[in-house]
Amino acid sequence: KDENMFPEPLSPYAVHKFTGELYCRLYHDLHGIETVCLRYFNVFGPKQDPSSPYSGVISIFMAKAVSEKAPMIYGDGNQYRDFVFVKDVVNANLLAANSEGLGTKTFNIGTGNFIQIHQLWKLICQMSGVDVEPEYRPGRLGDIHESIASIELAKSVLGFKPAYSLEKGLEITLKWYSGSCAENHI
Repeated sequence: KDENMFPEPLSPYAVHKFTGELYCRLYHDLHGIETVCLRYFNVFGPKQDPSSPYSGVISIFMAKAVSEKAPMIYGDGNQYRDFVFVKDVVNANLLAANSEGLGTKTFNIGTGNFIQIHQLWKLICQMSGVDVEPEYRPGRLGDIHESIASIELAKSVLGFKPAYSLEKGLEITLKWYSGSCAENHI
């Protein structure tokens, strides 16, 4: 997905996010206020609460892996996602905050790479030394099949370049969940 694609929100959350972008454009057009909108793609990292309704799949999978329990995968698991490590998102925010003369711009913040959900679970199992099959459930209304960022604009305008591969981010995240789940019985 690139920034020029017209959004077609499939959930109240997505409508809310797009409305924020429209307000930013309007304030720029009416008052000349420079605005930058960042569209985050599937952010993950340590300290994300797997029990939160806003939790991402990686935090849920991590908690399941360290407790050696089966996760639920909605649909066939062939959905594609672009996962971006939280420290890369922090860097993108700093780059955007320190940019000048942008007018009003929207940037995708992801990696441009993707993995299928069922492959993600296999990778987490491999990294954690767990051998647990997931439970498959029917797909959920509003779930999208693929979410992959084009980050070319963020690269060329902001100088954004993800520093963490999926594997490196998962390694850091797994280390945290392994300690946290043991301490807090997540």
